[in-house]
Amino acid sequence: MSADQVVQMVGTLLILAGFILSQRNLLHADSSLYLVLNLTGATILAVLAFQGQRWGFVLLEGVWALVALVGLIVRLVERSRLRRRPDRNRRLGTQRLRAGMRLRGIPWNGDRTPNLKPASQTLRVARLMHGGPDDVSE
Repeated sequence: MSADQVVQMVGTLLILAGFILSQRNLLHADSSLYLVLNLTGATILAVLAFQGQRWGFVLLEGVWALVALVGLIVRLVERSRLRRRPDRNRRLGTQRLRAGMRLRGIPWNGDRTPNLKPASQTLRVARLMHGGPDDVSE
Protein backbone atom coordinates (compact mmCIF):
# COMPACT_ATOMS: atom_id res chain seq x y z
CA MET A 1 0.00 0.00 0.00
CA SER A 2 1.47 3.35 -1.04
CA ALA A 3 1.68 6.47 1.13
CA ASP A 4 -1.05 8.15 -0.96
CA GLN A 5 -3.40 5.25 -0.28
CA VAL A 6 -2.73 5.41 3.45
CA VAL A 7 -3.48 9.14 3.47
CA GLN A 8 -6.66 8.49 1.43
CA MET A 9 -7.75 5.91 3.98
CA VAL A 10 -7.15 8.37 6.83
CA GLY A 11 -9.22 11.06 5.08
CA THR A 12 -11.99 8.60 4.35
CA LEU A 13 -12.02 7.26 7.92
CA LEU A 14 -12.26 10.80 9.32
CA ILE A 15 -15.37 11.53 7.25
CA LEU A 16 -16.89 8.13 8.02
CA ALA A 17 -16.17 8.47 11.76
CA GLY A 18 -18.14 11.71 11.91
CA PHE A 19 -20.99 10.22 9.90
CA ILE A 20 -21.19 7.02 11.94
CA LEU A 21 -21.05 8.87 15.27
CA SER A 22 -23.78 11.20 14.04
CA GLN A 23 -25.99 8.32 12.95
CA ARG A 24 -25.53 6.62 16.33
CA ASN A 25 -26.53 9.88 18.10
CA LEU A 26 -23.12 10.08 19.75
CA LEU A 27 -22.16 13.27 17.93
CA HIS A 28 -24.43 16.09 16.80
CA ALA A 29 -24.10 17.18 13.17
CA ASP A 30 -23.71 20.81 14.30
CA SER A 31 -20.91 20.05 16.74
CA SER A 32 -17.43 21.42 16.20
CA LEU A 33 -15.90 17.94 16.29
CA TYR A 34 -18.19 16.70 13.52
CA LEU A 35 -17.37 19.70 11.35
CA VAL A 36 -13.62 19.38 12.00
CA LEU A 37 -13.69 15.67 11.10
CA ASN A 38 -15.49 16.45 7.84
CA LEU A 39 -13.31 19.44 7.03
CA THR A 40 -10.07 17.56 7.64
CA GLY A 41 -11.11 14.40 5.81
CA ALA A 42 -12.59 16.23 2.83
CA THR A 43 -9.57 18.52 2.52
CA ILE A 44 -7.19 15.55 2.48
CA LEU A 45 -9.26 13.80 -0.18
CA ALA A 46 -9.67 16.99 -2.26
CA VAL A 47 -5.90 17.61 -2.31
CA LEU A 48 -5.19 14.02 -3.32
CA ALA A 49 -7.89 14.13 -6.01
CA PHE A 50 -6.41 17.37 -7.34
CA GLN A 51 -2.97 15.79 -7.51
CA GLY A 52 -4.42 12.86 -9.46
CA GLN A 53 -6.48 15.21 -11.69
CA ARG A 54 -9.73 13.51 -10.76
CA TRP A 55 -11.92 16.57 -11.24
CA GLY A 56 -15.22 15.03 -10.18
CA PHE A 57 -13.74 14.09 -6.82
CA VAL A 58 -12.07 17.51 -6.53
CA LEU A 59 -15.50 19.08 -6.91
CA LEU A 60 -17.17 16.67 -4.49
CA GLU A 61 -14.56 16.84 -1.75
CA GLY A 62 -13.91 20.54 -2.28
CA VAL A 63 -17.58 21.41 -1.79
CA TRP A 64 -17.74 19.01 1.18
CA ALA A 65 -14.77 20.77 2.81
CA LEU A 66 -16.18 24.22 2.01
CA VAL A 67 -19.56 23.40 3.58
CA ALA A 68 -17.83 22.06 6.69
CA LEU A 69 -15.61 25.17 6.87
CA VAL A 70 -18.58 27.53 6.59
CA GLY A 71 -20.44 25.56 9.28
CA LEU A 72 -17.42 25.72 11.57
CA ILE A 73 -17.00 29.47 11.04
CA VAL A 74 -20.71 30.08 11.74
CA ARG A 75 -20.45 27.99 14.92
CA LEU A 76 -17.36 29.88 16.12
CA VAL A 77 -18.95 33.29 15.38
CA GLU A 78 -22.09 32.32 17.30
CA ARG A 79 -20.02 31.08 20.21
CA SER A 80 -18.02 34.33 20.38
CA ARG A 81 -21.22 36.38 20.14
CA LEU A 82 -22.70 34.44 23.08
CA ARG A 83 -19.58 35.06 25.16
CA ARG A 84 -19.72 38.81 24.57
CA ARG A 85 -23.28 39.21 25.88
CA PRO A 86 -23.67 37.00 28.96
CA ASP A 87 -26.36 39.19 30.61
CA ARG A 88 -28.60 39.01 27.55
CA ASN A 89 -28.07 35.26 27.30
CA ARG A 90 -28.97 34.75 30.96
CA ARG A 91 -32.12 36.83 30.50
CA LEU A 92 -33.10 34.90 27.36
CA GLY A 93 -32.50 31.60 29.15
CA THR A 94 -34.78 32.67 31.99
CA GLN A 95 -37.45 33.80 29.52
CA ARG A 96 -37.29 30.46 27.71
CA LEU A 97 -37.47 28.54 30.98
CA ARG A 98 -40.44 30.61 32.16
CA ALA A 99 -42.24 30.16 28.82
CA GLY A 100 -41.66 26.40 28.85
CA MET A 101 -42.97 26.11 32.39
CA ARG A 102 -45.99 28.21 31.54
CA LEU A 103 -46.78 25.80 28.69
CA ARG A 104 -46.59 22.89 31.12
CA GLY A 105 -48.77 24.65 33.71
CA ILE A 106 -46.01 24.84 36.34
CA PRO A 107 -46.11 27.94 38.56
CA TRP A 108 -43.14 30.31 38.50
CA ASN A 109 -41.74 31.95 41.64
CA GLY A 110 -39.57 34.58 39.94
CA ASP A 111 -36.14 33.02 40.23
CA ARG A 112 -34.54 30.23 38.21
CA THR A 113 -36.21 27.46 40.23
CA PRO A 114 -39.84 26.51 39.71
CA ASN A 115 -42.44 25.88 42.41
CA LEU A 116 -42.66 22.13 42.10
CA LYS A 117 -44.69 19.81 44.28
CA PRO A 118 -44.33 16.06 44.18
CA ALA A 119 -46.89 14.24 42.08
CA SER A 120 -49.65 12.47 43.99
CA GLN A 121 -48.45 9.06 42.78
CA THR A 122 -44.97 9.80 44.12
CA LEU A 123 -46.51 10.70 47.48
CA ARG A 124 -48.48 7.45 47.55
CA VAL A 125 -45.34 5.41 46.87
CA ALA A 126 -43.48 7.35 49.56
CA ARG A 127 -46.29 6.71 52.05
CA LEU A 128 -46.22 3.00 51.31
CA MET A 129 -42.45 2.85 51.68
CA HIS A 130 -42.27 4.93 54.85
CA GLY A 131 -45.24 3.47 56.63
CA GLY A 132 -47.94 6.12 56.75
CA PRO A 133 -49.33 9.54 55.91
CA ASP A 134 -47.51 11.20 58.84
CA ASP A 135 -44.09 10.59 57.29
CA VAL A 136 -44.71 12.45 54.03
CA SER A 137 -46.32 15.88 53.67
CA GLU A 138 -48.09 17.15 50.58
